[in-house]
Amino acid sequence: MRQEIKVREYKNPKDYQKDAQKMLKDGWQIQDQDQREGHTNIGRTATKALLTGGIGLLIGGRDKSKGKIMVTYLREKK
Repeated sequence: MRQEIKVREYKNPKDYQKDAQKMLKDGWQIQDQDQREGHTNIGRTATKALLTGGIGLLIGGRDKSKGKIMVTYLREKK
């Protein structure tokens, strides 16, 4: 089994939330996230997305702070 890694940069939390939901459905897991110039609780939002099938992204996962978000995704590939 090998691992695939993708690193994506998002301009705002809204873009992150849309793409993260798709990535999670495709079997990717969030390994790390970092935000510059602002504050968003990405870890909590990602956990809500995992536990609620994406509904958590709509409930309380929004944050209007500015800044780029860097997310590292990992997927096990057979």
